[in-house]
Formats: sequence, C-alpha cells, structure tokens
Amino acid sequence: VRPSAGELRVASSAGFDLFQLHFDPGEDQALVASWEEVVGTDRIWLVPHLPPEEPFPEQFLPLADTFLIDTFRKDAFGGTGETGDWGRFRRLRSAHPEKHWVLSGGLGPETIAEALSQSGARMVDLSSGVERMPGVKDPAKLKALAAAMDRGR
Repeated sequence: VRPSAGELRVASSAGFDLFQLHFDPGEDQALVASWEEVVGTDRIWLVPHLPPEEPFPEQFLPLADTFLIDTFRKDAFGGTGETGDWGRFRRLRSAHPEKHWVLSGGLGPETIAEALSQSGARMVDLSSGVERMPGVKDPAKLKALAAAMDRGR
C-alpha cells in the first residue's frame, strides 16, 4: 500500500517480478507515476482505492498494463473479504480490453462461478475465501474452488 519509489526500487532489486500496488486516486497521482518509472507498466498491478460511487480514474490507465479491482472499504486498502460490484468490473474490462483486469473481493468456492459469469473475469486474486486462517490456504477450499471454476465454464 502506497510504497515510496525507493521502497519499490528495493523490492525490485530483491528480484520480485510483479507488484500489486494499492493507492488513493485522489492523492497519489505523482506517486503512481513514480512507480511506473521504477518498474515499468508491465510489472505493476494497480489497485485504486475507489468508492463505488466514484468513476474509475482513467488518467492512471497509461501507467500500468494490469488493474486489480477490489471491494472498497473506507478504512482499509483491499483484503475486505466482501463481494464487489461484478457488473462494474465487466464494464471496465469491456471499456478497456487492451488492459488486463483482475477481480478480487469475496471470492471463494461458493461465489467463484457466479463471479466469473457476471464479471467476465479471466484473472482472479484470492485470499480469505480459500484460507483456513489468515495467511494459511486450505487445500480443501482450493480444490472446491477449482471444481466450482471448472463447472462454471
């Protein structure tokens, strides 16, 4: 969340390939531009902290090839475990097909088939919906998720 260009440079030099970077579109335009300069558009997954009533900040589109859309919560950047607006995701993906779009928020074995159907997502970011406890993935939930995705095709 909102790393400085220096922090990102250190992470890049440590050998990381991709960076999921959360930011506030109203405050962080210069910061996001510095990220693109440090690691390039192809290595960034931008995650705007965006209330549902606000339009997507299209000025950031040139700064990354990939955008992750997560559920908004005023007091947290990502990781809410709450279901997002799958229709909005579909509209963004349709409006900007030249970009890669990653769906996140409230995804698990019970929701994945409907989420993929309604959003048209081809890439998803998973966390709490497939965890046994924070930070520990549950093999049974992962198998159930894979089966649900397979059925949803």
